[in-house]
Amino acid sequence: MPAVVVRERCIGCEICARRCPLDAMEVVVLAEPQRILGRMVKKTVVVKYPEECWHCGVCRLDCPTDAIMFEFSEEMVMGVCRDMPQVATGLLA
Repeated sequence: MPAVVVRERCIGCEICARRCPLDAMEVVVLAEPQRILGRMVKKTVVVKYPEECWHCGVCRLDCPTDAIMFEFSEEMVMGVCRDMPQVATGLLA
């Protein structure tokens, strides 16, 4: 799964879109400003090209409001565990 933007936390700061090495995210203007985390927000970010997402996590690491999540399928996690057993301990601990 690609990055997921949690709308209730996104303040439209654009950091994630600027940091994405693949330009997979896009800033969009909201039809109406919304109050999010005590601020009036006029824009948000969407994952424009989900199939291009590398799951590198740069967007998530730099997000000041933790508005970016990654959801990994069980199949994806089990593939990592099978291919890299040293990682499995950390993922399943």
